[in-house]
Amino acid sequence: MNNFSLSKRIDKVFPETTTVDGETFSVNADFRVCLRILRLLDDETVFHLHKVGMIARWFFDDGYPRDVMAAINAFFTKSHDGIRGQSPDNEIDSTDFCYEFDADVIYTSFLQAYQIDLLRVPFLHWYDFQLRLIGLPDDSPFRLRLRLRGLDLSHYKGKELLDLSTAKEAVQLPEKYSAAELQQADEFEAMWDTIGR
Repeated sequence: MNNFSLSKRIDKVFPETTTVDGETFSVNADFRVCLRILRLLDDETVFHLHKVGMIARWFFDDGYPRDVMAAINAFFTKSHDGIRGQSPDNEIDSTDFCYEFDADVIYTSFLQAYQIDLLRVPFLHWYDFQLRLIGLPDDSPFRLRLRLRGLDLSHYKGKELLDLSTAKEAVQLPEKYSAAELQQADEFEAMWDTIGR
């Protein structure tokens, strides 16, 4: 169900507070803060309790709830629910892209479509950022990359297939590795270095 409504006040559409267990907390809902939080949550090299402390400092303006992660989940879930209900053709699955890996095309797409310089805009609410991301036109660099990433190459042959395969491979999302897998890779590399000497 789409929670976005033009009949609501701006503070209801783009809230700068979150409520947890009946208590309201002021938050910094700027898209950059939210992107930092998402990046931190994906970082397996940072201990969970350390993450919670960092998120509390970044996200909450004055005081924070006991269950910081529940508040974060509520905020991000509501923003995701708020952009559902757009036309199915426009919906973007969050597994189709990565805010970090695709930052260049997100940046150029916002500049092209909305004349918003994401590096210089003083504040852009996370929900507003999400709605605009979903609403990017089909010819935006972001949408073109997503289309190329999901392109079915079975209909192409020869040089065209080779060119498209190369282009598609260049925009594929990098594989995510767990901290244990990264440590194993480092150990293997160190072992290989000693054997090669």
